[in-house]
Amino acid sequence: MLIKLWLPVLLLLLEVQVSNAVYCFICNSIEKPACGDDFRISPYDADSRSYCPGSCVKRRGKRAVGSVPRIEVVRSCVSSRPETCFTEQYNGLKVFTCACNYDFCNV
Repeated sequence: MLIKLWLPVLLLLLEVQVSNAVYCFICNSIEKPACGDDFRISPYDADSRSYCPGSCVKRRGKRAVGSVPRIEVVRSCVSSRPETCFTEQYNGLKVFTCACNYDFCNV
């Protein structure tokens, strides 16, 4: 009787926990130019996606390469964050970061 009572509760809790996870694009424009602003990667590209227990992010910044600025874009997974955009320091760059919470939202 106890199992019949708690099994639906357990299943509901597992569903809630799983539903907080999202698929995110995981790539950077230095190693994979198709990951840049002119995004050309399919969600079916297994090397460029990951199941994330938190949020997806897209970071965009400029790095000086000699006298020429180069735009760098990084798409990744982070711990859970509210859906928002903000400026932060990342890998020595001032970057514009947007966090989102649905599948492949960091396009």
